Amino acid sequence: VRHSRKHTGERPFPCPRCEYRALQHSDLTRHFRTHTGEKPYSCRLCDYKTAQAGDLTVHTKRHVGSEIYECFVCGFKSIQKSYVTKHINQMHGQDLMSHVNKQ
Repeated sequence: VRHSRKHTGERPFPCPRCEYRALQHSDLTRHFRTHTGEKPYSCRLCDYKTAQAGDLTVHTKRHVGSEIYECFVCGFKSIQKSYVTKHINQMHGQDLMSHVNKQ
């Protein structure tokens, strides 16, 4: 069901505080932290805290010097190039993907 929603555009989970609608409940939970300010993920090496697990992963890799990949449109970061490619495709559209593939 979740996969088919990507194709249909169905977003059945509305945020009670804004116009955001999520594809799945976990996306809504993550989004809702923008309203509450909750930051449940903490770095074990410093005092950094974040609302999203992926942000903590990227942050932690900075301590060990791993390569970080970044979206050239919005600055989204990941330690995996494939995640950034997927992000660009889903968030910024196929036109930008063709630009990325040419590079």
